[in-house]
Amino acid sequence: MADQDLLNDDDRLLRATDARRLLGQMSKTTFYRNIERGIIPEPRYIGGTSVWRLGDLRAVVNQLPEKPYTADALSVSR
Repeated sequence: MADQDLLNDDDRLLRATDARRLLGQMSKTTFYRNIERGIIPEPRYIGGTSVWRLGDLRAVVNQLPEKPYTADALSVSR
């Protein structure tokens, strides 16, 4: 299977390092914090190895905002 075919396979399993790379070189701390917050799905396990489905991670990327939040957008009106 060619590398391009692997990138098109939503069932492909990625280890944490590759999952973080796919999400923009996210730090380990941020990656696991986002799992705790429910932004990134919980891992599946093969033996003792944590893995994530490529399709699940793509869904995370597709839900990210197109622009960074501003302080005004985050403020709560009272």
